[in-house]
Amino acid sequence: MTDSWWDPSAAWWAKAARAQKHIQDIGALVATLERAAAYEIRREITDQPGRVAFRFHLLKPVPVQLLTTIGEPCTTCAHASIRSPSS
Repeated sequence: MTDSWWDPSAAWWAKAARAQKHIQDIGALVATLERAAAYEIRREITDQPGRVAFRFHLLKPVPVQLLTTIGEPCTTCAHASIRSPSS
């Protein structure tokens, strides 16, 4: 196994494929969340004249599958950065 950009057996190819799968999974889960009308964005007045705030309100819980699908690569990256030698 080599680290060549062109070598499909290089570890980075597997990591890139896994990242693409995560992106697809998250996209499908977010689409389901949007169809469920699980949130709304409300326009609200503020204390400052002429300014409004747009606030995000959850109407239903975020599915655990979405949270774990987002969290898995985040924790993997965090662990990798901790293990990585500093330069």
